[in-house]
Amino acid sequence: MQRGEIKLIPNSLYTILTEHQHQTYSEIQEVYDYDETLDEYFEFLVENELGFWTDTPEFFPPLDMTWQTYSSINNAIIDIDAASTHDFKAIFAQLEELGCDHIQLRYYTDVSKDTLEHHLESTKRSRFKSIELVVKYGNLLDIPAAEALVVSNARIHKLVLHGAPESDIRPVMKPGTDFSLGQMILLTYEITSADHCGVIDPFYFSIDTKTMTESHQFNTCLNKKIGIDAQGEIKNCPSLTESFGNIAQVSLHQAMLQKDFKKLWEINKNQVEICKDCEFRHICTDCRAFIQNPENVYSKPSKCNYDPYTASWSNP
Repeated sequence: MQRGEIKLIPNSLYTILTEHQHQTYSEIQEVYDYDETLDEYFEFLVENELGFWTDTPEFFPPLDMTWQTYSSINNAIIDIDAASTHDFKAIFAQLEELGCDHIQLRYYTDVSKDTLEHHLESTKRSRFKSIELVVKYGNLLDIPAAEALVVSNARIHKLVLHGAPESDIRPVMKPGTDFSLGQMILLTYEITSADHCGVIDPFYFSIDTKTMTESHQFNTCLNKKIGIDAQGEIKNCPSLTESFGNIAQVSLHQAMLQKDFKKLWEINKNQVEICKDCEFRHICTDCRAFIQNPENVYSKPSKCNYDPYTASWSNP
């Protein structure tokens, strides 16, 4: 998790690491009748720095699986189209009051660098840790303008340009240095609505301790998330249908106090059909907006093409 890497292992090694974790190597060898495969397994762990030999295992207690956060809301998604009338200053102020750390703004129509600067103005004096922009490439915003936007806004850690002339992932460098300010992702296809969301793919895996520990208890996509769709409806995610009021009449805090607002937060991957058998479930995002059976809230995400029973992706 510290290195953001995935190492696939056979089920037999998983069994050894879990069912025999309190036994010595000699004791494990005896259980498996001194199978030479054991040596290969442990050599693999040592070579990849996934384990080491010790005579004092009591000094290495199990990983603390507690997940907690100080904030009422950890992240937010705000959608914007040509008809949107969001009061960004007021919305950002409300998100700050809720302790929100991360914001994603998704634009589905052309928008200029000046307009984006205006929308982001109040975030420059905020406590937000990061901002991600999903913006349409075009005459109003080309690649140089997008790069300049990242340079002038320190909180932007990622900018996605959809409808771009090429596909690419590149760092945005601080002028005159080798220091990366953020990441730019170029997509050739256009993102026109919240229906694009919910894709499950290795590209989106979060290989870190935070995601892993959170996934054991909560939904890694919707937990402590709030969304505002292009029409101003407050939701758990703009891609979902249930609204808890319009931001023009209802505050984000008032929306959160409604009975069902948090009902999806605790649906974790150990409860979701098929996902609960997947080896990637604790580093994977989840989606309750697009699921295989809309009548079953525990149904597998419909935009996931992975089959854990064959360990294969049908269309990655």
